[in-house]
Amino acid sequence: MSIEKYNPKVEYETIPYAQININVIQNIPNMEAGFVWVYLQTKPKDWKIIKEHLKNHFKIGDGKIKKIFSYLAKSQLIEYIKEYDSKGKITGWDIKVLNGSRFVSYPQPESTGSIIHRVDSHSNGSGALHIIENTNNRKSRELVRKKREALSENFEANQEALVAMKSKNLDPMKVISKFRQDAKSKDLRYVDWDAAFMKWIINEKVVSNALIFSKNVINSPINEPRCTVPDYGPGHPTWEALHGNSVSK
Repeated sequence: MSIEKYNPKVEYETIPYAQININVIQNIPNMEAGFVWVYLQTKPKDWKIIKEHLKNHFKIGDGKIKKIFSYLAKSQLIEYIKEYDSKGKITGWDIKVLNGSRFVSYPQPESTGSIIHRVDSHSNGSGALHIIENTNNRKSRELVRKKREALSENFEANQEALVAMKSKNLDPMKVISKFRQDAKSKDLRYVDWDAAFMKWIINEKVVSNALIFSKNVINSPINEPRCTVPDYGPGHPTWEALHGNSVSK
């Protein structure tokens, strides 16, 4: 593969050309902003920069042109100059396209990569490679670290959960066992199992002392109803009415 270069010594090559800072071209990571800057560099020195013209030329909208100019300003490829009237009041802003001598490679705002080239202003233009952790990638790794997991076989209630169960008169062993069985049968997966257990405790019905006492009283063998009438025979009212006198005689 090869790259064809413009050769001014060849007579038939009359293609117009412009001298552009190669350091910017080779190191700017934002392709759209870089190409707009190159386009502006090819214009005459007194050319008035009008965003509407650029929008029509590149077929882009307001949002895109604003992002491009914001990027160029941060990269020190353009600067805004205040315009004053005869009374010294600001009447507007003029845009000056810089030649790239102060160029600072600014990372793309929408970049998804984790490695970005930055140019050392004191280097010869080859640039220094800096590894920068992208915010989006860091967030993705955090989400991976916090993935949902099944309940551990060694799960135990923490101190907060024990206090909550005690305040509701719940049996910790029964509640934990019920919680484990539910999680296993439904194959539940949570990021924070302690928080899930606390929610379970909150939703668990309160067992009052009065209810426990009433159940114990009803089911107690001591309080079962008893028959005080003796079996049929001596002492039974009917037997005594028929045979009582004859027996005594």
